[in-house]
Amino acid sequence: MKKIVDETLMPVNLKGTVFAPGLAIGHIIFHEPRVEILKFKSKNSSKELQRLKKALTDLRKDIDKMLRSSDLSGASDYKDVLEAYKMLSLDEGWVRKLNKAVLQGLTAEAAVESVQASMNEKFNKFDDIYLSERLYDLKDLSNRLERHLTGTALSSSLKELPKDTILLARNLGPTELLNYPKSKLKGLILEEGSRSSHTTIVARALNIPLMGRTKSLNEMSVKQNEIVIIDGEKGEIFIRPTEDIQNIYSIKMKMSQALKVEYKSIKDKKGITLDGKRIELNMNAGLIMELNQLEESGADGIGLFRTELQFLISETLPRMDEQKDFYRSVLDAAKGKKVIFRTLDIGGDKILPYMTAPKEENPALGWRAIRVALDRPGLLRLQLRALIHASENSELNVMFPMIAEFDELMQAKELLSKEISRMKKFNKLLPKKISVGSMLEIPSLIWQFDILLPEVDFISVGSNDLMQFLFAADRGNSALADRYSILKPSALKFLKQAVNKCNEYRVPIHICGDISGKFSYVLALLGLGFRSFSLTPADIGPIKKIVRSLHLEDLEKFMNSQLKTDLLTIEDNLLLYAEQNNIILENILDA
Repeated sequence: MKKIVDETLMPVNLKGTVFAPGLAIGHIIFHEPRVEILKFKSKNSSKELQRLKKALTDLRKDIDKMLRSSDLSGASDYKDVLEAYKMLSLDEGWVRKLNKAVLQGLTAEAAVESVQASMNEKFNKFDDIYLSERLYDLKDLSNRLERHLTGTALSSSLKELPKDTILLARNLGPTELLNYPKSKLKGLILEEGSRSSHTTIVARALNIPLMGRTKSLNEMSVKQNEIVIIDGEKGEIFIRPTEDIQNIYSIKMKMSQALKVEYKSIKDKKGITLDGKRIELNMNAGLIMELNQLEESGADGIGLFRTELQFLISETLPRMDEQKDFYRSVLDAAKGKKVIFRTLDIGGDKILPYMTAPKEENPALGWRAIRVALDRPGLLRLQLRALIHASENSELNVMFPMIAEFDELMQAKELLSKEISRMKKFNKLLPKKISVGSMLEIPSLIWQFDILLPEVDFISVGSNDLMQFLFAADRGNSALADRYSILKPSALKFLKQAVNKCNEYRVPIHICGDISGKFSYVLALLGLGFRSFSLTPADIGPIKKIVRSLHLEDLEKFMNSQLKTDLLTIEDNLLLYAEQNNIILENILDA
């Protein structure tokens, strides 16, 4: 007789995307669902307006209480998130919409639901991850407001949580996350989410491993309190793991903790190789709240500051003074360290709420970045003016994205020159030094380097878009995710050509994007001649340890030899080279 196996009791291994790195073992706890609204129509609008007013006041007090919490002491990055939430709760436009809905005959909680539904409809038109996350911020706030209105407890069982809770949710707002006791929350699994979300920022600040974009765990028959393992290094989740797997990860967690201590010990040390070569390790950023990680990570500076995020979250075009104050705050937070500002990379799937854009079949190849800026020169000039004002008596490093033709760079430089001339005309203070860079994201640009390089102070390789355009492969398509990489012969030869040309003209070349945080890729890039990287803050410690454990001249010789042979085996050869030369591999995602 055939034995029937209950699949709901079998171990399951899932893949996901790492948003906050780390390892965790614990028990699954389901995040509580949204508030159910039972009454929609109101007969007394004045009474409902008073209820709404009181709930908004209580909501703000709730956020203030979180800000004063001892658990948040010294964590300025996610305090900034809560400050942003408080500002959102005070937003006159949002409050005005809520009041209007109440005056139209809805109950206060129904008004919140109605306004949120309207915002959903508006923002869902944009295929942009960042906008989606800001929408979820508002959903989180709305849900909290509804709980105040209905008197529903934020959680009736928070005190009864297991001491090793791993929270499971479709998505989650940062204030919802902060409801859970830090001492008990060991990990977080989201079916959705993104790397740039406020929830991710908070999770990283709390050192909580976060996996997102996972397959619906409901399909896996996951039950409350079942054991689960999060591997935030390899991007894996183990549900109902075997005893052997549990033992392995218990050991890995002890080793991981030891590594964190080691990364912290080299935080203030430079990225210098064994043969004395200096490697610059910068971080990527786009929000003020991320800048706290500049010092904590030990980064040399900010190699890529994405300026478009300020524009995407605003209902109207930020005024020059608003932009200036924002950029000044970035420079102040950097405390004298280098900051490279990328001008607006909007268009495509990142359409400003107040900008009309054409409908495109392939937005990644369409009207975006420098193309939008040159067609709307007033937009770029305003931003450049703000950057120049903000950089008075400081250094200004500005780079232009998506340059495909030499003429595009010269047009952008001409707009910058006009703004500098305008400043001089009005006797305004100028930056001590202005450096201009071009991003190398579109392959066509490399064949114009002979005329372009004399016109720039640096080149920055935008690896994400470059790989997408080089291989004609949508980087967001999971079916193609593992098919093409920087280690393919065409990519290696392309990048080597770029490095050689920049060296010939003595123009520094940097690289930023996801590829600069992967172990085998970093080795290859160093061997090709790259000396400056821009990484996520979490990657800086591990990569610095790698840099400090290798002999660069030997690595370059090895890579040069590989370029002359069968490049199809280069990844295996790189790993073998690292092993033979005692180059440290631990805690790197692809090691």
